[in-house]
Amino acid sequence: AAASVIKDAAQLKNFMEGFKLSFNEKRELEQLEQDITALELEKKELETVFSSGVELDNATLVKSTQRFSEISAVLDKKMTKWLELTEINEEN
Repeated sequence: AAASVIKDAAQLKNFMEGFKLSFNEKRELEQLEQDITALELEKKELETVFSSGVELDNATLVKSTQRFSEISAVLDKKMTKWLELTEINEEN
């Protein structure tokens, strides 16, 4: 027999109530929060440098711009995972 299809938000909530964060997921959530805080701080520092009007040599500018892009990509991934885990955690 095929699994039933979840048709609305109430059914999804009932389905999700059966899920709780494992010990490792709780640890991952805590680590994600620390990582996100550190990355946001580093990103903010780079934004401050970029907006300060201070002239940067070409190598520093390229390196800083690449790091900013890396931080943004990593933050997106970590925030997505954080949202997934917090949704499960809050529903239970």
